[in-house]
Amino acid sequence: MACTLVMTVLLVSCGREKIDSNNDSIVAVTSIQPEGNPQVILDSKPAMTNYVLRHTAYYSGSCDGSGGVALDEEHFAVVNDETSLLLIYRRHEPGAPIQTINIRRALELKKKEEGDLEGLARIGDLLYVLGSHSRDRDGKKQKERRKLLALRIISTSEKFELKPVGDVYEDLMDDLEDHNPFQSLNLKDSAKESGDDPEGFNIEGLCSSSDGIMWLCFRGPRISGKALLIPINNPRDVIFGARAKFGSHVLLDLQGRTIRGADQYEGQIILVADSDSDGLGSALFLWNGVGDVATQLHTPDLHSMDPESLILFPDTGLQELLILSDDGGRRLLGKDCKDWEDASSKRFRSVTYQWQNH
Repeated sequence: MACTLVMTVLLVSCGREKIDSNNDSIVAVTSIQPEGNPQVILDSKPAMTNYVLRHTAYYSGSCDGSGGVALDEEHFAVVNDETSLLLIYRRHEPGAPIQTINIRRALELKKKEEGDLEGLARIGDLLYVLGSHSRDRDGKKQKERRKLLALRIISTSEKFELKPVGDVYEDLMDDLEDHNPFQSLNLKDSAKESGDDPEGFNIEGLCSSSDGIMWLCFRGPRISGKALLIPINNPRDVIFGARAKFGSHVLLDLQGRTIRGADQYEGQIILVADSDSDGLGSALFLWNGVGDVATQLHTPDLHSMDPESLILFPDTGLQELLILSDDGGRRLLGKDCKDWEDASSKRFRSVTYQWQNH
């Protein structure tokens, strides 16, 4: 029995097992750890365990959770693509944010400029905030979206304090376009298209890794029908003015989908993926951070959401997934959510999935 378990873990962690997209069944092989939570490892044998929908909740103050990350076991932070506010919520107390932090000055935004904030990732005590770097829906260049900011997290007994570290970085697009190994990706051409175009340049996911690398996760462009991820090897140096150094890019087959959000736990990365194609729908994928194989997860009723980001907490890891929805176009009392002027009237949905043994 012990030998069988070890072999299963090795095969899956190397990315050699993949679930058939038409098969909703997955199995969790749980490796016993001396301390902490068990580590969930997925296999493609007949169903014994699945993610199940635990509950749905509403958080107010914004119409979407474009990017989110855990601050600790009880709190998480969210940025959105409509304002320059960072909102902090209690994990188990849906409703209004407990803190609203305006990061406009730290982003060096001028009056009426918005950063189209899409990515949020944590490495150590630093919180990285990323704009989409995309053009607007009319194809006009938006320099204010080309921002990378780091904030140091300082927690007190009453509230979180975030202090800017280094300088806001605005040359990431140039770094990507000038990097010779990326010439085959035609990023310069995609950067000329609207971010709403499926092939337009648009970074919507940001994710740290267990070794301090930060992954840029692209909604566009697709490369030969696959989703693009690019690692920044020196994120801390970048915020102090160094040019970004990149590792090798990765192309993942997400069955035609591209990436809307991502988070990681102990090197295991979960991706929120979606497509502009009718009928394909949203899905979650597990990727181990190496290779080019991702495994689709079984998450029932995800189609009722417009999932845009995902949060993993340190106490539950892969056992519990918090998915945040983009509800800007959702009707509230006869109006689209994004058209409400009062922030307290705005809200976005969340769903929590639990890993459950049968």
